[in-house]
Amino acid sequence: MTCPSCGSANLEKFESEVTIHSPRIKNIDKRPVLVFGELSVCLSCGKAELVVPQPQLAHLSTRSETVSTPVRRTL
Repeated sequence: MTCPSCGSANLEKFESEVTIHSPRIKNIDKRPVLVFGELSVCLSCGKAELVVPQPQLAHLSTRSETVSTPVRRTL
């Protein structure tokens, strides 16, 4: 597997803990979602991708203004 940004094969996978907050001030009252997922990091350019597990993804989808179902997020 190679980095989609720089093409390097210098990728490493990590277990991660990420807190996701809803954007915009009108969502300030929404609680953040804690996500434990696999993080793939390019050690050459720093591009990172997080795979959000389905239970947390479903929770995020119900909170967003537009419901979407992508599983892979780019940081």
